[in-house]
Amino acid sequence: MFFPGSLPFKRHFAASIRAADGASVADAAIHLAHRNYQKLRDTLEAPSNRVLRLHLRHSVLPGAAVYQALQVEGLSNHEAIQRVDAGFKRALKLMRMYFKTWGRFPLFFESIRRNTPGFVRRVFPKPGWRITWVEPNEDLVGFDMHSCYYVEVLESLGIPELTPVYCNLDAYFYEDISPHLNFRRAGTLAKGAAVCDFRFERGTPDE
Repeated sequence: MFFPGSLPFKRHFAASIRAADGASVADAAIHLAHRNYQKLRDTLEAPSNRVLRLHLRHSVLPGAAVYQALQVEGLSNHEAIQRVDAGFKRALKLMRMYFKTWGRFPLFFESIRRNTPGFVRRVFPKPGWRITWVEPNEDLVGFDMHSCYYVEVLESLGIPELTPVYCNLDAYFYEDISPHLNFRRAGTLAKGAAVCDFRFERGTPDE
C-alpha cells in the first residue's frame, strides 16, 4: 500500500542497493531518500493536471530522491544511476512477465496497434508532452515525442543525467517481450536527439 508522503518503490530500490552495496548502505540511503522525497514533494508545485501529478510523485521524484541520497552516501553519479535503474526495473518486472506471457499469442501485436493511441493520449497528456503520430498501417503504430515532462522536471532539479534511466525503461519493457512485436527507437530527447521516437512493428516469429 502507498501512503501519502512515503517513498514509492521503496522495497525495490532498497533491494537493488542492498544487492550491490550491502545492507548498511541500503538502509542509510533509503532513510535519506524518504526525507528527500518528502522535501521535494513539499517544495515543488504540484501540476494541476492529475496525470502529471502521478508522473511527478510516483516516478520522477522517487528516482530523484534515491539518486541524490546515493550520492550523499558516497556513490558516484554512474553508480547511483545504475541503482536507480535497477530499482525501477525490479518494480516493472512482474508487469513485464505478465506482458511477456500475453506476448506469446499472435493477437498481441494487434492489441498493441489498436490500443496504443488511446493509451498514449491518456498517459502522456498534452500539458507534459507534445506528440505527433506517424501514418499507421497494419504492421506499424508509432509516434514522436517532441517535448517531455521528465526532461523538463529533471533539468529544473539540476540532474538531467538521470533522465535516460526513464528512457531506458521503455526498451527494458518492450524489447524481446513478444515474437509478434518489434520495438524500435533511434534516439531520445534526453540523449540529444530531436525527438523520442517510438515504433511498434509487427514481428515475424520463426515458424
